[in-house]
Amino acid sequence: MDDDGFVTARGQYEHGAPVGEWTVFFRDGGRLVGPVDGAAGVISGAASYHYPDDTELRGTFQEGRMVRARYVPGARLDVPVDLAIEYALDESTGAAQGDRSLCR
Repeated sequence: MDDDGFVTARGQYEHGAPVGEWTVFFRDGGRLVGPVDGAAGVISGAASYHYPDDTELRGTFQEGRMVRARYVPGARLDVPVDLAIEYALDESTGAAQGDRSLCR
């Protein structure tokens, strides 16, 4: 919980380190769900970001950052499922600046 009583994360600890699947809650209603890297304490691997409208991006996270994902419509939305669209991180480097942070 933060100072205002808002639950920021839910998961388990073992020997003082986070383990297993965690959910990180955001004040806008979104949440990040996935396995936590016990050493770094961040979500890594196969995970999903759930938007407040029940749509989600399912994909791969590294050190808490989304690097690849597929859009999955929510159960309440009448949107065609198009799992063929994959988004990937276009990361800036010292030599080049990415023009889109998450692009297809």
